[in-house]
Amino acid sequence: MTQNARAFNWDSIPFVTTISADPAIEVVPDGNTYITIAAGKRFKPEIAYISLVASADAANRTLALRIDDGTTVLYQSPWGITITAGQTRTQSWCKSSLVVTVGTQYGMHIPDIEMQAGWRLSVVSASFDAVAPGDNASALTVYGKEAPA
Repeated sequence: MTQNARAFNWDSIPFVTTISADPAIEVVPDGNTYITIAAGKRFKPEIAYISLVASADAANRTLALRIDDGTTVLYQSPWGITITAGQTRTQSWCKSSLVVTVGTQYGMHIPDIEMQAGWRLSVVSASFDAVAPGDNASALTVYGKEAPA
């Protein structure tokens, strides 16, 4: 029987936590707000979340999770529920849900995708052009499974 380097069970791999380096959110995130898959690795995101405190003086915010290969957007989630001025909300994405609202947390679907080295995860907003004074976002936190390429 021929061994296939990619033939293994993802279910047997423990979860790892990855956190973005910059606790900020922008319309087009800079290099620090991305989580980039390391060389020689592949990654399956299971859960991702970010908390946003929207300025009381700013317009509404709507967040989406984006996966790209460094140049091309490969997946972007539907836009989450609108976060109005002055609200604090946690937007999460997971493989087992569609739109779910629980108190101050909103959940959206994340695809069953095997990310390759150099691919990136980020959070983007559809509804503002600049971070307003009073806006504050946590770092993007992702739980997933990492394996050799």
